[in-house]
Amino acid sequence: MSIVGSMASVVSNLPPSPPPPPRHPVTPSPPLPISPSFPSSPNGAPPEHCCQFCVKLTTIFDMALVTLPVAPEPLSIPEALAQLQQEITELALCQIAIARWQLHQQQTDQCQKSMQQLEAIQERINALAAELETQMRQFHLTASAVNPYYCALQSPPNSQHPANVWEIHHAAVPHVMRRGSQFILTAKSLDLSVTDEGAQGRERARHACRRREALERWLLAQRHC
Repeated sequence: MSIVGSMASVVSNLPPSPPPPPRHPVTPSPPLPISPSFPSSPNGAPPEHCCQFCVKLTTIFDMALVTLPVAPEPLSIPEALAQLQQEITELALCQIAIARWQLHQQQTDQCQKSMQQLEAIQERINALAAELETQMRQFHLTASAVNPYYCALQSPPNSQHPANVWEIHHAAVPHVMRRGSQFILTAKSLDLSVTDEGAQGRERARHACRRREALERWLLAQRHC
């Protein structure tokens, strides 16, 4: 048997192949319309809502064209140099304005701190002046009380015109007052002849107590003699 005959016998003994699946008919899709078709009105013109739609569509398209970014035109070398010079000038002006604002802020802060210090100094000066006024009035009371004894102890040639133990030419104390935001350093004149009755009474009581103590010491010394 030849080779062709043996291959034919083998092929004839193979089982039959299954039939292919049936093919479904392909339905072609309708072509897309290039422009929308609107039902026409009886007189052949498009209906009113179709015109409104077209107007809105045109407006949206125009707005899109307006909002599209437009590339700037290239500048020439002289124009670019002029623009650069203008920007440099504006930057320098901004720096000057910032420096002035910083200087103004520093001056404002320093002024506020100095005003607070002046207020504290004003309170301190006025407090010391009040204390000094009290001491000056006390000086006047003490000198007035001791002056008769001082005159009595002077030598006989001065008995007709005795010298006083004290003299007052001018009595004043410093005082700081405010007038708006201004501090004024001035002097307050004192009339030492006008004294507090209570202070005078206390001073007389102290002098009487000292005289009584001196008298008691003298009497005690006389007993031991």
